[in-house]
Amino acid sequence: MRLAGEAGDAIEELTRVIEESAQAAMQLVAGGRQQATGVEQVALAMQSIHQATLQGLESTRQVEQAARRLNELARSFAEIMEQ
Repeated sequence: MRLAGEAGDAIEELTRVIEESAQAAMQLVAGGRQQATGVEQVALAMQSIHQATLQGLESTRQVEQAARRLNELARSFAEIMEQ
């Protein structure tokens, strides 16, 4: 009887430990999913920043070209006015 009682206690303890381990494993999985989601969001943000940088660079080039053209027109105008 005593052995059966001890075996029953051991089984109950083992069951409790297994349940706690399963809960811990589920928490680890959930944490991993959250981290994966966070990494994906960071990657998307980096792509957006890259795209915005490229657009800013293109805008700067366009402004530079417009400034050069305006400078050329101003020189031409100055030459015409000198004549």
